[in-house]
Order: sequence, then structure tokens, then C-alpha cells
Amino acid sequence: MKLKNGSRATRIAGASFEICRTPDGVVEIRGDDDLNLATATGFVHAMDRLLQMTLVRLVGQGRVCECL
Repeated sequence: MKLKNGSRATRIAGASFEICRTPDGVVEIRGDDDLNLATATGFVHAMDRLLQMTLVRLVGQGRVCECL
């Protein structure tokens, strides 16, 4: 799920944080401590880079032609 506008409060494995995007598409993360911010960074990275991670996995498996 892409976060396009507004903000979203999220809680994952005990870490609570808030993410929002600026009008330019830059992600802003707010959290109480470093662990919450690190969790939020991983969460946002996974949301934004899902296609890239899938493509790299397929290249590693040698299945790019099969899937494309």
C-alpha cells in the first residue's frame, strides 16, 4: 500500500510510529525512540521498494525471462 498523502499511525511488533509524505513525495517518520524509527524505516523501504526486491530475487533465481 502506497502512502500518497496524509499521515498514517502504525504499530508493528510493539513499535509505534507515524509516517507521512510531503507534497514532493519525501517520507517523514516520527517515533518515540531509535528502535521505532528503525522499524518505520524498514517498513517504508519495503513499501517503496517491493518491485525492486522482487526483480532482484527473480534475477538471483534465474527466472526473469520466465516471469517477464
